[in-house]
Amino acid sequence: MGNFPDCQTNTHAWFEESDKMTKRRFDPTLLLPSDLGRIKPPFFDDLFDQDCLREAIDGRRNACSNHFQLSQWVLSLLTEQDFENKWIELGKVGQEKHIFSACRGLFAQDTFCGFTFTKKYDCPELLHDALMKDNGRGFLELLKEFLLNDHSAPPTRPFILAHPRFDKIIGWDENAKISDRKTWLGIRRLMRTTTVGMK
Repeated sequence: MGNFPDCQTNTHAWFEESDKMTKRRFDPTLLLPSDLGRIKPPFFDDLFDQDCLREAIDGRRNACSNHFQLSQWVLSLLTEQDFENKWIELGKVGQEKHIFSACRGLFAQDTFCGFTFTKKYDCPELLHDALMKDNGRGFLELLKEFLLNDHSAPPTRPFILAHPRFDKIIGWDENAKISDRKTWLGIRRLMRTTTVGMK
């Protein structure tokens, strides 16, 4: 996309530029950016058929299973591996090294560059300032968001890391009746949550 920095070769500059895009998208003083989620395109009914509904159900089940595994991993990090202290001791340079490495790995897996312009773009939780705040404790706080209260079995409903600005952008209405559109918007909220959790 134009002269946008390459994530693999200049991760720091890529992070800075993608942060600028995300900050603008989530700036509450600006008008909401355009998004098809806030309207019902005429082609929507043709796209959201029974196969899509089945995929949505499977996606929710997969998200529950993945969240369960992530929560177990985070719990182990925090209770058995002294991760909090080790992370703080790394300092800014060490923390950035791991965060940038994670970004390069996610970008390399994404053949359509969605992590650059779709996924991170929707996640102010992944802004450099948010992750690095308070000597890196912002990242630790984000990890703890994904901790489950019960590790005896996977959850039956997927966890949604809600963000009010994102919900406004896509047109999410918690009180709306169940519909194909609400199902699709729920998937988008779940995809955003999954992206944050992949970090």
